[in-house]
Amino acid sequence: MEKIEALKTSATATVAAAEERDQAATAERQAAAELLALVVDIVRPSLRAIGSRVETSHCHWTAERRDPDSERTSDRYVPLTGDLEPYSRNQTENEGVYHGRDIALREDGAIVRLRYEGSWSRWQGAANRWETSIREYSSAEEAVADGWLDVGTYVDTLAKALDSAAPGLKARAEKARKNAAKLRAVVELLRK
Repeated sequence: MEKIEALKTSATATVAAAEERDQAATAERQAAAELLALVVDIVRPSLRAIGSRVETSHCHWTAERRDPDSERTSDRYVPLTGDLEPYSRNQTENEGVYHGRDIALREDGAIVRLRYEGSWSRWQGAANRWETSIREYSSAEEAVADGWLDVGTYVDTLAKALDSAAPGLKARAEKARKNAAKLRAVVELLRK
């Protein structure tokens, strides 16, 4: 009988601990979603400047010396996880798969999941191809609940992207200004 009473006590304590854990996890997810939404609002104006177009399909043929066939999105994306490219498995084999998943911000601030799937081969004439599927999350809460975002990682990733973008953007602006001045000079010469 003592074992039954001890079992009841343990079961009651476990249920209480599980409820406490669930409440704490819910509060943590809500706070993480609020932070993510705030970070998205802060960086949204800069996303187009620091983003890049994502390859949605890629195909090249082993042993052919030509550019691969690929398609890219018209929107720009900034990775929160990963590097917006698939990974290959079985590098020591003759054939393998491309796979991967990244979370990114689209230039309009939408949070999306990119999933990569495909195959590769070292056999001559074989196709190496992969495709990207893009799924938009309906909210920051849904993105956090998916379990792929770590606050420290995505904040650091965005900070690095922003810090490294400004010098390059300024250099490109200066180059464009110089080219514009040269083109205006040519136009003036031709008008004479």
